Amino acid sequence: MHFKVILSLLIIICFSSFTKSSSIHSKYIFISSSAGDRSHSALNTFLNKNALEDEKVFFCRSSEDAIKKAAMKEGLVFLKLASVPNFYLHNDTSKALQTYKISKIHVVVKQKIKYSLLRHEKALENKIKLEFIASAPHTLKVHETWFKSQNLSAIEVPSGSVEAARLLSEGTFGLNTGVITNFQASNIYPNLKVVKADISSNKTYDIFALVEVRKRKAKTTLLEVKEEVSHLFSKTISSNGEVNDEPVL
Repeated sequence: MHFKVILSLLIIICFSSFTKSSSIHSKYIFISSSAGDRSHSALNTFLNKNALEDEKVFFCRSSEDAIKKAAMKEGLVFLKLASVPNFYLHNDTSKALQTYKISKIHVVVKQKIKYSLLRHEKALENKIKLEFIASAPHTLKVHETWFKSQNLSAIEVPSGSVEAARLLSEGTFGLNTGVITNFQASNIYPNLKVVKADISSNKTYDIFALVEVRKRKAKTTLLEVKEEVSHLFSKTISSNGEVNDEPVL
């Protein structure tokens, strides 16, 4: 079965028979994520609580770092695998899987790619006009039509939209600035408030998976990684379950 077709099917299937398994919840989970980003939100969905409150969850700087630590500790890794319907295998993940191999998929979570507009609480209290929008360059490009229609100027933050939220929270940006990021950032920085919950017009979804991994004997190609993941999904696709669509607030 073609890989794109398999992932399209997976957005309506999640292996919930595993979610209550004590073997999962007794293991360490490693995730490539910053607090407040979409991977963090998706893991909250699976855990049914904030992952930051779970002592068995470890946040890592990259997919490769998370996968390496999971393999060494015989733990699990929570990966962003792909986005649908305009399919692509996540670049950071696919490169890491050239050295490490997914041996088992336990849970799949589908999550709509949703961006929120956040502002500082003092800006709202003092009714300060919004003039600037800060976020990651890619996020700004995706929402360029929206913020230009509002006559707003862009501030690029190369290190990411969650970092933009931190800078606004700490006062680096003026109160006339808003941030486009995951709504979860308002939980990390309580002085930021969600002004608009979803400014996205697209219907794109991220596909995340909780998996077991092991190190390969030799590095493989990106094409072989895609074929392997495709085969693994095709064996697991018949499992029953429900997709958790929305992040836990």
